[in-house]
Amino acid sequence: MVIRHASTEPGVGDPPGFRLEDCATQRNLSSAGREEAGRMRDAFRERGVPVGRVLSSRWCRCLDTARLAFGRVEPWPPLDSFFDAGMPVPR
Repeated sequence: MVIRHASTEPGVGDPPGFRLEDCATQRNLSSAGREEAGRMRDAFRERGVPVGRVLSSRWCRCLDTARLAFGRVEPWPPLDSFFDAGMPVPR
């Protein structure tokens, strides 16, 4: 199953000069997004949906969605964004 991150602060992509290792430089989850991830957690639990390995891109909004929804996450670079094809993928 593939799930996109929950709602974020307004905008598209990330600010110029963002850094993966610094969440303060990225577009992050909004309070509504944090609530959405919590509702996802509740829905999975209420329905008894088993959750195995949880992989995520390294962007903070994605990692936070996974942690809030599933309680655990493994960053996996192949899932990293390629939103701006002209931008090198951060390593």
